[in-house]
Amino acid sequence: MIRIKVGEFIDDAGLSRNAVAREAKIRSNAIYEMASNETKRLDLETFNKVIETLRNMTGRDITIADMLEYTPDDK
Repeated sequence: MIRIKVGEFIDDAGLSRNAVAREAKIRSNAIYEMASNETKRLDLETFNKVIETLRNMTGRDITIADMLEYTPDDK
């Protein structure tokens, strides 16, 4: 399972999901879906905008590894 950690990062940084969406110029629903880990298909252009926006808003050196977590599915 791949988990998107955007919501955790936004919360830890004290930002609002709407502010990030507005700055990234993407739909707020896209941020809310990522933040609640409900995204089924991750658009790389949108994901790149989110990471770049979070880098700019927080001043942190964020990488894709900070935003995604893989755990094997138990079968």
